[in-house]
Amino acid sequence: MDFADALDAALAARAETTGELPPGEQLALTLSQVRSVLPTADNLGATQDDRDLYHLIDTVSDGVRSAFPGSRCQAGCSACCHYPVSLFNVAPAEWKAIARHIETTWDRERLLGFVERFWREHGPALFKMRVLGFLVTLPLPIIPRESAIPPACPFLEDDRCAVYPVRPAHCRSFGHFTVHYWWRRTPFIYGCLEQIARLREALARPGQAPLPSLNPFDVKLWGLAPGKGKLLALWTARTWPRRTLERLSGTARGGEAAKAGPPR
Repeated sequence: MDFADALDAALAARAETTGELPPGEQLALTLSQVRSVLPTADNLGATQDDRDLYHLIDTVSDGVRSAFPGSRCQAGCSACCHYPVSLFNVAPAEWKAIARHIETTWDRERLLGFVERFWREHGPALFKMRVLGFLVTLPLPIIPRESAIPPACPFLEDDRCAVYPVRPAHCRSFGHFTVHYWWRRTPFIYGCLEQIARLREALARPGQAPLPSLNPFDVKLWGLAPGKGKLLALWTARTWPRRTLERLSGTARGGEAAKAGPPR
């Protein structure tokens, strides 16, 4: 019996003895089941089962949404894709999953359009992004000015995530967990200001289930995705540099755009 079957069986057994489970109890049971299989997780998005860290994070996040129905984190909200929330480093293994998804599911025209837009909107700010990529690794409350970076994650298209199935762990967990850093006495809610306010209001109600901690999932992520991380924009620039435009344009448009060369 895998994790999903075990969770369904546990929920059914509890419901038979106690009646329909309140969302808070469902969340507690879900979290207990997830933590029992978390040590054996060995991949990021590859198996979509109890061995898949992304799947486990999604399972807990779904439980939080059920236990906190006033959550802002619903389809159609892209607050976490904008400054300053989207400033976090992505591990090499997480980026490889994104790049593989794009290269196997996007056609050349779509990739060309994405790369053209990226260099037009994000290219001028890459030096600042390199500096910010270093600053976010420091245990300091540094929040850069909004004018220092592009307005949103490069993969935000029409207010939706263009790589949603393979989005990084921190995108999946945003707005649903607490995080405890060694320099803070108490955990803080990992979310945007509006989501934090809504969750705090819900947490103040009697009998409300506590939010799960992201720390155990972060520890597992570090084990599965070692290596120096980069901001998504820096990974994008490294994987599809300006000269990629010439190659893609020549293939997708019969070579006419290749003669003109990449934009400056």
